[in-house]
Amino acid sequence: MEFLKKFGCEKQCRDYLYALRFPWGICCPHCQHSETKDKTKIQYRCKKCRKLIYLYGGTIFENTRKPLTCWFASMWFVTLQINNLSAMQRLAKISYNTALEWYPVLNQLMLNSKQYKLNGKITIEDFIRISIYENQLHDEGYLSPEDFYEE
Repeated sequence: MEFLKKFGCEKQCRDYLYALRFPWGICCPHCQHSETKDKTKIQYRCKKCRKLIYLYGGTIFENTRKPLTCWFASMWFVTLQINNLSAMQRLAKISYNTALEWYPVLNQLMLNSKQYKLNGKITIEDFIRISIYENQLHDEGYLSPEDFYEE
């Protein structure tokens, strides 16, 4: 399956998200300095102002406790436009409650992402790209995923 080849492990998902968020390398949003020190795989520290920069910050993945592989699999499932939460649960390896909570959020992102595509066909790559801008969607009155994380 092509999806598993591209997003089969957490590192592949992180690398893809990094490439989308920081295509020209990390730039500190606080001071615009471009030199950082890797603190963890998802956290970087600006060498100039010492502030932390998070890979997931400002995205739908911020504050999540679920692996990116679960998120990406769920997004891929939604792009297939199959309304079967049990199948989504099995594919993404998440609980049914999580699938039930994520589905409306991902569906809203999917609907919003269609406005960026002229042919109306959304790929997983498009979906992930749009999900990075979740905060902008939330500011416009759409659903916020913060309320949908499993406790």
